[in-house]
Amino acid sequence: MKGFGFDFLMPISWAPLLADCFCFVDDTDVCQAAPSPDQSGESIVPEVAKALKWWSNGVRLTGGAIRPDKSFWYLIDFKRNAQQGVWKFRKKRDFKPSLLPTGSSEIAVELDDLDGTSVHLKWLEADKSAKTLGILMSPCPNRKAQLAVMQGKAKAWVD
Repeated sequence: MKGFGFDFLMPISWAPLLADCFCFVDDTDVCQAAPSPDQSGESIVPEVAKALKWWSNGVRLTGGAIRPDKSFWYLIDFKRNAQQGVWKFRKKRDFKPSLLPTGSSEIAVELDDLDGTSVHLKWLEADKSAKTLGILMSPCPNRKAQLAVMQGKAKAWVD
């Protein structure tokens, strides 16, 4: 799709595996990765914005629209604690303020809704769960939110 997506090597065979996006019937994940491990997460934000714009415009051309209230994005990047030898997800506060739009408190990724109005998507921390395909999940394994939902359903069923 217009050069967007990501490339990676299979961990055992080292065979290349190319991916542009992951698509589901009622949901789509637009994935973008830096072409080099030396690039920062901040450096791919413009490409993410372009990929999202292409995808949302394609949906609009077919008469559909993205629902911003059901859409969100994660900027997944890691930092290393050299003393502990541990990798952790970077938090919003770890990203460079130079990427922030004037007057904004966070990096903006936007798309056009059905009437062409530009809308900012919610930027979530990597450990913040959000509902997608009917379940709550996050890039950083956080099962607490989904567990609470399932416990609530089980309790309602028992009652």
